Amino acid sequence: MSERSISTQRLLRAGLTLVVVVAAGFLVSALWRAYVVAPWTRDGRVSAQIVRIAPEVSGTVAEVSVADDQYVKRGEVLYRIDNASFALALA
Repeated sequence: MSERSISTQRLLRAGLTLVVVVAAGFLVSALWRAYVVAPWTRDGRVSAQIVRIAPEVSGTVAEVSVADDQYVKRGEVLYRIDNASFALALA
């Protein structure tokens, strides 16, 4: 074989390897988006927003005023803290 055909084969192999690596990268990216970023079920899509909340004072929760998956607006009462422990701490 001539040197020209050997270098052409090497270039062809390198190009083919690059194409396979790029295709694998696209496949991994698509699978990541499908299964991690936007998980889904057969019946619908699943998406969640979780917000941590913390009271200004500590104490035992006496009453929860909201239900699971209920939409709430700013300023709504979410839970009430037991007054007895708060009054004791204040005294």
